[in-house]
Amino acid sequence: MENGKPMKYQSMAKLSSRGERMGATLRMWVSIVLFVLWLITGISGVFLLIGPLAAKLGIPLPVSLMDTLHIYLGFAFFGLSVVHLALNWPAMKSYFRRLTH
Repeated sequence: MENGKPMKYQSMAKLSSRGERMGATLRMWVSIVLFVLWLITGISGVFLLIGPLAAKLGIPLPVSLMDTLHIYLGFAFFGLSVVHLALNWPAMKSYFRRLTH
């Protein structure tokens, strides 16, 4: 106990600095955008998977649009995943370090 506060609360107080909050906000938004990209890429993938069957049944699906979305959003997903890894690298390093010891 230091300064009348338990140690875990002191480290949390350090996290409340402006720079750390901005970093946490950036990580949050990157994670949210990654989730949305994952969702849209998955939905477009399902459209591409069932497109030929739907065409045989006479159900028109926007396969061309879904193909374009799937490709470009897949590239965006990959690029943002690299950013996500870079932003969360210290936390992952700490996690794996604790896992191995």
